[in-house]
Amino acid sequence: MIEYPYARRDDKVYELHGVKVEDEYRWMEEPDTMELQNWIAKQNCIFQKYLHDNNSHEDSNQSSNLLPEHFRKSLKSMLNFNKVTAPFQYGNRFFFYYKIGLQNHSILYTVYPQSHTDLFNLESLIEQQHESYDTHNHKEHKQYATVVLDPNEWSKDGTSALNSIHPSRTGRYVAYQRRECGSDWVSISVREII
Repeated sequence: MIEYPYARRDDKVYELHGVKVEDEYRWMEEPDTMELQNWIAKQNCIFQKYLHDNNSHEDSNQSSNLLPEHFRKSLKSMLNFNKVTAPFQYGNRFFFYYKIGLQNHSILYTVYPQSHTDLFNLESLIEQQHESYDTHNHKEHKQYATVVLDPNEWSKDGTSALNSIHPSRTGRYVAYQRRECGSDWVSISVREII
């Protein structure tokens, strides 16, 4: 059985805007204290032992600092789900990020919602992107989300990344920073959204 290091609880209470907030683990927010450094070291020892014990059952050619295959598979399956951010508004447009499963980068989308309830189901607006329907002989397009920036298309190996975006007040233009190969340097571009 694993014996985890004791994480003490303080009886500290802070008052923020008239509300009392208990902060039992405030001491863990002080990274330079010897107490926290010792606690982290003990946690790391437990994890390193777990990795060592589980790697010994696998291919002996693996380095001891690699995650065991079953651990990698487990993490991969837990992270393999679609992710959508809360929408943010500029002008009449709403923007949001959407990431499919294990994609390297989130895609920036925009949408003109017909109602605010559309914003609660952004995934369906992506799925309807190219659908249309005929109602009383009038061809109408369903409300859908459109791709503004897809960093997954910038490089095959995923080393090009969208660093940040800055839409104009109307939402017609978006300035964005693109980062290459993890560099601190970024290139800034502006795109008009039609």
